[in-house]
Amino acid sequence: MKALKEVPVDDYWRVSKFFGPDYPNKSFVFSVLSHRIPGRVFSADDAKSSCLITTNSSYAFLAGDFDPAIALRAFLHLSDREDVKMILPPGRVLAERLPEGVELVDRVQYAHRGSTPRTHAAVPAGFRLEVLDATLFRRLNWNVATDLFGDFEGFLRGGYGYCLTHGGEVAAEAYSVVGAGISEPGIYTAPGFRGAGLQKVLLHELLRKADRHGHQTVLSCDASTHATVALARRFEMTLDIEYQAARTLQGKRTT
Repeated sequence: MKALKEVPVDDYWRVSKFFGPDYPNKSFVFSVLSHRIPGRVFSADDAKSSCLITTNSSYAFLAGDFDPAIALRAFLHLSDREDVKMILPPGRVLAERLPEGVELVDRVQYAHRGSTPRTHAAVPAGFRLEVLDATLFRRLNWNVATDLFGDFEGFLRGGYGYCLTHGGEVAAEAYSVVGAGISEPGIYTAPGFRGAGLQKVLLHELLRKADRHGHQTVLSCDASTHATVALARRFEMTLDIEYQAARTLQGKRTT
């Protein structure tokens, strides 16, 4: 089995060919390739036919015409991480045995193809909509944003976002990773504030922001995450890509 070797930064341009129109989560991929968010690139064949892109979050991306053994090698390469979600090219099925503690999950990506949607989402009484600034970034409840961007300066390079606060507490937070003209939101509501429609407010603001900047918004999730699918449909987003990811089972690590 060939070992994965890190691709030199000056050669990142060579792997962009593996991420065509049908590959999901391209904002993450091209943010790494353009050094807007931290990440690394690996290949077992000098980027001739396939590659693996990792971020500082749980997300990693395998692409190209890879040998099945490379998929296994890619996951083993990430085995020191407790949480891994390795995105696979659409239509690619991993028939070989996965490492212990790993499962395949169906994923979907929805795309917003028009201008800011007609759906209006008003800020609920008692809440305040705020631009995600340095102070709020340090108070985020969700670690995904800090993992992806590293720090607030990294966030300014690679995205934008908003928070809803209540009595000075961050009730809900949202950010978009921006790359290759694509904006991909991540939204989180603190447990004590769920059920108040806060995600609708934040997604609406991110859609407006993307529209002003000429970015296309996509929203991806596990196919079983019905709340996110319903949110995408509410804002007139259409199913764009169906694919799979190999992820670690909750509470388990790869071996």
